[in-house]
Amino acid sequence: MELNTLLRQQLEPKQALIVYRRGGAADNYHARENDGSYIELHPIVAQGEGYALGPGAPLSKRQIAKLASLAVSTSVSLLSGFLPCGRILYLDPSPAAARLVWWRPPEKRELVFNEKQSGIASGEYPLPALVFDLKDKDLSVYAAATATVTPDTALKNTPLPNIYGDGTICMGNCRLPALRGDIASIMDKYEELFYRSEFTHFNNKHITNSPVTTLFKQIAGTDTFPVEELTPLGEERTVGRGEKTTLRNIIKTRRTS
Repeated sequence: MELNTLLRQQLEPKQALIVYRRGGAADNYHARENDGSYIELHPIVAQGEGYALGPGAPLSKRQIAKLASLAVSTSVSLLSGFLPCGRILYLDPSPAAARLVWWRPPEKRELVFNEKQSGIASGEYPLPALVFDLKDKDLSVYAAATATVTPDTALKNTPLPNIYGDGTICMGNCRLPALRGDIASIMDKYEELFYRSEFTHFNNKHITNSPVTTLFKQIAGTDTFPVEELTPLGEERTVGRGEKTTLRNIIKTRRTS
């Protein structure tokens, strides 16, 4: 599913701009004042399973000024920031700081463990909801004790090996592919990269309340991960005084650090 499809699940088109020019006007974005161009604003109305343009009206100078201020504003994100798009939580498409964050609901997965190093046998295990935080060259994974996740859900340590206390994954010799392609393929690619990797060693000693090897023996073949076993994300100590660790707090802290 592409980003525009995800957006349309909860966002609807409301207005459209149409630029009119004389027949001899240059067909580019640098029209001169004497080209006779003007802009109409059209409402978009639902029509069957699609949409249609409603009657338009010339755009006033005040409306043009408002659009111009919106386009250059640093306080408004267009198709970026925290998005109400199903499983997508956050998107920053800028080349210098590309970032995509999404989540998966609780589910069962076939996992491959290095039993000698981790003390856990490979097999099918239930997992809590997981949050994938993909930045240019880094992948972090957090857990949640809830069935769904929002930017304000309390984040927990992921109860798996190869993950540090702040959620960052130790990928070893595995190279992450570049953050390119449509949103759906990026999500699928990195999920499979994570789930199909070999889980070897524990970088965080406090990822579950019970001994993690004992816990995995108990939940093997069951349907639901016991979320009461999840522990607060290690980064909680640095997010703020008394603040729970949420995605919103993590991104806010890292922006200002």
